[in-house]
Amino acid sequence: VKDNIPKKVDTTGFRHVYSIEMKHLRFPKITFIPEKSSGITIGNIAVTINEVKADEVIDVQNNPLDYSKEAEISCNKISINSKDGFYNYTFQNASINSLQKELRISSIRIKPFLGETAFANKARFQKDRYNVDLKGVALKNIDMKNLLDKKIFASNLTINNTSAKIYRDLRKPLSGKSKVGNYPSQMLKKADIPVNISNAVLSNVFIQYTEHEKISDSSGVITFVGSAINISNITNLKEAIEKNNVTTVSFDTKILNAIPVKGAFKFFLNSSAGNFTATGHISAFDALLLNKVSVPMALMRLNTGTINSIDFNFTGNDTIAKGDFTMKYNNLKVDVLKRDKDSKEIKKKGLTSLVANIIVKNNNPDNGNLRKETPKFERDIQKSFFNLVWKTIFTGMKKTVGLQ
Repeated sequence: VKDNIPKKVDTTGFRHVYSIEMKHLRFPKITFIPEKSSGITIGNIAVTINEVKADEVIDVQNNPLDYSKEAEISCNKISINSKDGFYNYTFQNASINSLQKELRISSIRIKPFLGETAFANKARFQKDRYNVDLKGVALKNIDMKNLLDKKIFASNLTINNTSAKIYRDLRKPLSGKSKVGNYPSQMLKKADIPVNISNAVLSNVFIQYTEHEKISDSSGVITFVGSAINISNITNLKEAIEKNNVTTVSFDTKILNAIPVKGAFKFFLNSSAGNFTATGHISAFDALLLNKVSVPMALMRLNTGTINSIDFNFTGNDTIAKGDFTMKYNNLKVDVLKRDKDSKEIKKKGLTSLVANIIVKNNNPDNGNLRKETPKFERDIQKSFFNLVWKTIFTGMKKTVGLQ
């Protein structure tokens, strides 16, 4: 009978060494030189291995973590240029430790090579320009054996500080390409690397989204400040999804550093149609705060008004979002604006504003009657998940005040 058990192959050259024991082994400076065409540069690499014991060298070669109490690899800098020439990705002070089962990176930066205008011109079509800074990144309780097999299994991901700035030039045409299948959960499911992380916590999150509008020829900027984001059940494993098919993203933030918002998204991982829910509560604020966004983005200015609360509960998929929407407010009055062709200044449309304020319902509740709306918005498949959610909220606002 032939022995079908695969033989161990020794590539170390120590064929006659049948045991190994080392207390401490350190390589403080290893230089790795990638190919020039790769667009990758790697700084100083250090390797430390503690308490190695094995009966055969081949055992250490084939399963190093099984025969070492601790192994740590660190690199002070990794820089990668994207193939499309738009971005540089930089990782500072990255280290992974097998005993602590942790991966730590002091900072991750995604930096565009070009400024906003040059980026938009190079892209030719509408394309989001990202400038991202993450600090204090840690992946904890990693399954080290699976990591060697290019699988990321861990209990917790934490990021201490996040800054993300996104810019889009709406003066450029849309590309004509569908974004169906590009929701966050769908992108994770399509990833080549198996992922299973129980929970992620992002603290001190700052997000800035800027649109350069075509009609007003000016930029509207919306910010989310002091945000806390919690994500549970980050996975693309079939067996994990069978046990729990929902990824939940909950958030607590301040829009424009003044408007308190709490909410959550739920993504259904077993859905082929991108099914999700979106819920949120917005606390009271002065309606005039919205002029920072409504003037450049909608050519509308609020003169008076207080928004007492906004609540929404939507369901959606790849093509549509709809649900319940309630906005309570009082003394709401608006101006409709236009951009002067000659002076390029934004001015009030007198007659149109007068008509608008006749149409606009100034209060909700009104005479004790609370209006609740059920907005529905069909997705432009060339645009993102967040565009769909925002447009559904905006539809609910317009219906509530009587502008739709």
